[in-house]
Amino acid sequence: MELTPYSESLYGTTLRAIEAAGLRLSERVYTPNLKTPKHSHKTHRIHIRLQGNSILTYENKSVTRLPWSAEFYCPEQNHANHYAPQTVRNLTVEFLPGHDFSSLRNWLEKPNHSFVIDNPVLRCLCPRIYDEFRQPDELSALAIEGLVMELVAWLLRDNVGNPAGKPPRWLQQAEEFIRSRYTEHFTLADIAASVGIHPVHLARRFRMAHKCSIGEYVRQLRIEFAMEQMSKTNRSLSDLALAAGFSDQSHFSRTFRKLAGLTPRQFREISR
Repeated sequence: MELTPYSESLYGTTLRAIEAAGLRLSERVYTPNLKTPKHSHKTHRIHIRLQGNSILTYENKSVTRLPWSAEFYCPEQNHANHYAPQTVRNLTVEFLPGHDFSSLRNWLEKPNHSFVIDNPVLRCLCPRIYDEFRQPDELSALAIEGLVMELVAWLLRDNVGNPAGKPPRWLQQAEEFIRSRYTEHFTLADIAASVGIHPVHLARRFRMAHKCSIGEYVRQLRIEFAMEQMSKTNRSLSDLALAAGFSDQSHFSRTFRKLAGLTPRQFREISR
């Protein structure tokens, strides 16, 4: 897959770009401390943060964007960015006009529905998309299309497709328990006892809310922690494995590759 130069935005510099399956992917770098005025784009798009932080302002909201978070933008959706003192890089995925994206109808028909998502599942999907973009071959178009659609499914499930209403307080407390202790060893019974709910009911409601089991969710949190550490520090993989709650580096590496589609070393290489 040939890389082609492309630039659409007045803000940031495009390093490289490719087009695949009706999608245009471009990697852009932004100067430190850049503040953009309110602006909008012409296409539906997803921005994946590769490096650095920024504050995004839209719809009277301000959200801090961290590495490997993702956000949806609708055309003509006004927003502004304030980039951190260090260099910031994004991978932008644009949905080009004239292509069939019927699976995105719920999103495309909501012209003012933009949002930011930062969860463990996306932190595993985003590096795989970037790796295909970074080292394209004859199958990358197919791989990119599949990964982007999977990313879209998660984004829409967390936003457009969500039923109204908040989860019960006890489920929020269970999530807080998991997030505060995910590097430790605990059982389903431990979580259930902490919130006063039967373990079977907890497991069922958790899967309904997160589309994964509690065990899978804990693994995702551990890998998310490792990704953040690898992006910011030079800690050894063996040290990271233990800090994240894995029994050894081999177990950590197997889990990392299963969830992220990359080895820890490959991820560290593209995160720098």
